Amino acid sequence: MFWNTKTNSVHHDLSPDAQRTTKDETGVNEAINKNVNGRIETFKGFLLDTTLHGARFMHSESLVRRFAWTILLSVSLGFCSYMAFGTLRDYFDRPFNTRTSSRSSPKNGLTFPAVTLCNFNPLNVNRVIHFENASHDIEEVKRLKQISKVLTPSKEAFTDGFLNKFSDILSRENLESFLRLYSHQMEDMLLPNFPPTLFSCSFGGLVCGPENFTSFASFLFGQCHTFNLAQNGRPLLNAKVAGRRSGLRLLLNTQRDSYIDNPSSPFVGITVLVHDSYNFPFMDEYGFAVESGTHTFCSIKMKKVTNLPEPYATNCTQRRLEMFRSGKSFAYSKPACLMQCRNKFVIKKCQCTMLEFHANAPVCAPNDTVICVLPTLEKFSSSKDGYRCEQDCPQPCSHVEYETSLSYAGLQKDLFVDYLSLLFNGTANRTISSMLQHTYRPFLNMTKSEKHKYIDNNIISLDIYLKDLNYDVLEQVPMYEVWGLFASLGGNYGLFLGISALTVCEFLDFGIRKFCHKILSERKKRRRQEKYPT
Repeated sequence: MFWNTKTNSVHHDLSPDAQRTTKDETGVNEAINKNVNGRIETFKGFLLDTTLHGARFMHSESLVRRFAWTILLSVSLGFCSYMAFGTLRDYFDRPFNTRTSSRSSPKNGLTFPAVTLCNFNPLNVNRVIHFENASHDIEEVKRLKQISKVLTPSKEAFTDGFLNKFSDILSRENLESFLRLYSHQMEDMLLPNFPPTLFSCSFGGLVCGPENFTSFASFLFGQCHTFNLAQNGRPLLNAKVAGRRSGLRLLLNTQRDSYIDNPSSPFVGITVLVHDSYNFPFMDEYGFAVESGTHTFCSIKMKKVTNLPEPYATNCTQRRLEMFRSGKSFAYSKPACLMQCRNKFVIKKCQCTMLEFHANAPVCAPNDTVICVLPTLEKFSSSKDGYRCEQDCPQPCSHVEYETSLSYAGLQKDLFVDYLSLLFNGTANRTISSMLQHTYRPFLNMTKSEKHKYIDNNIISLDIYLKDLNYDVLEQVPMYEVWGLFASLGGNYGLFLGISALTVCEFLDFGIRKFCHKILSERKKRRRQEKYPT
């Protein structure tokens, strides 16, 4: 250490190692702080070298020019920031577009949808009377006699006394099994075959029958029947050709004379729903009606829909539903979720569950259905529970829909009169079940005009077929991907400021070098103070 008389300051003698360390740090620090031209770099110097458009003019010798370019850069930066905020807001709102395309069917054809049909009449009076006469179980005969009396149309139908009497006869525990036995069965509704001219059930030109239908109980319709349902390992049917001859063709009898007076469903005919084979059909809310005495043509068009999961607005789900009394598992659908939620509302208000659902509550008896369930369902859509259910039931991530188009024609009454007469008057030597003989016996004793009226009131011809084998695909796609976001931001900043990804790197490079220069300077100063305190 010595005193410098020229500078009047104390200088320290450094060891060789200390001198070498200090020299190295100084060299690194100076190298970091210099630009490519070897000059000490300031922010002003950086602006003169950067590729940011107009930045070099902010330090022009002309005050007017400097002011003008400062305003231009500020306005451009503000506009770009505003646009960037809007772009980021749109990106985090997760918007999407719906892309529509048309695709051809696979080589093995297009999967034919499930077709569910229900008679508007929940209980077949003729069937009850027939089994009443045929049963050898004395207790069952007594019960059926009581039920047949209760079901006889009268002014007392569905009064409180009627409903209580009916519920006493028919307990909640055996309601489902009763409906399965005494509602309209497919073997009763399908007309008998009359080959080679008439078949009551055919698909793709091949004869089908009741064995091709899956039945389930319905609280409103008694018994419903589904063709081509994906259950019990049964392979699904494909349509290899479009048009009526390749679809499902049915000849049905609604059995109008066996209807009960039912204010909950005061209609004649059947209700039909075309749906995906993996979905449960909710017949009380969906489907179309088919009138007796008509030939109904139903052309269908398949549509596949793909939705986006969270965080997009659809927030789709892929779970399955297993709340059905049949014990079978069905694919998730929004209607099924809403129905399940609706049933919880019924349980809360009526202390019973609708027949289709499995729950920790007794099945709703007929009087429960008329007195409580139906009024409760009317209130559901306008209730807070209904709104909450709508929010809690998202769309499925992937599902199949079918658009239906209906047209109608009349029936040739004389043809059906001759057909039924040949079948049941003994001229045609065919095996007819006793139940069908019981059903059609009154028809044989009718006059011709009465037979024509019978055809109008009972017979339905129904054709359900694919319009074509192409199907539509509706697919939700994100409006902004990550790279799309970068491209949108880069487009705005590049157009108004000339900023590219490399320009951003220039600013990062300058900032990092200045930061490192400051750290090294502070470290050098601190080390000197620690080693040579004054």
